[in-house]
Amino acid sequence: DLEGHSISLPAGPGSIRILFDDFSFIEGTYSLDVAIHTSQGVAYDYHRGYCTFALRSRHEDLGVYRPRHHWEIGSLGDAPLEATEDMMAPIESK
Repeated sequence: DLEGHSISLPAGPGSIRILFDDFSFIEGTYSLDVAIHTSQGVAYDYHRGYCTFALRSRHEDLGVYRPRHHWEIGSLGDAPLEATEDMMAPIESK
């Protein structure tokens, strides 16, 4: 069972890939653990720190996660305005 999908693999070497549409982590260096286990949680194989990767960002966020989002800007009672990329550029102080 793989997230509700039954899988059947032939005997011998094989592979399984997982594809991520979006990480949404903020800039930083991360370590990935990889495990294959039964639906009851018994590990067949486990690799702590299997690989390390770095993410870079043009945003200066704090924390570890940047959820996908958008801004709506407007006055109370007005229909919200959809924010554009140039509206989100850093404001230069004088």
